[in-house]
Amino acid sequence: MNTGAALFVALATIAIAIVVVVVLGRHWTTDHRLRGTLGETTTTTVRWQVRSARTAIDAERGRVDGR
Repeated sequence: MNTGAALFVALATIAIAIVVVVVLGRHWTTDHRLRGTLGETTTTTVRWQVRSARTAIDAERGRVDGR
């Protein structure tokens, strides 16, 4: 293998490695953000369910607005 071919293979390998790192980095970042969003959504949903349950219990006890 001559010097030109060796240089080409080395540069191609480096370019492929950079592309792989960038693609995997974006995938991980997107996945991480998505998990955070889903976690916040789940927490909000649970809060609303708890609030609704408390309202229903208060209604059974004849209370209005938690009083």
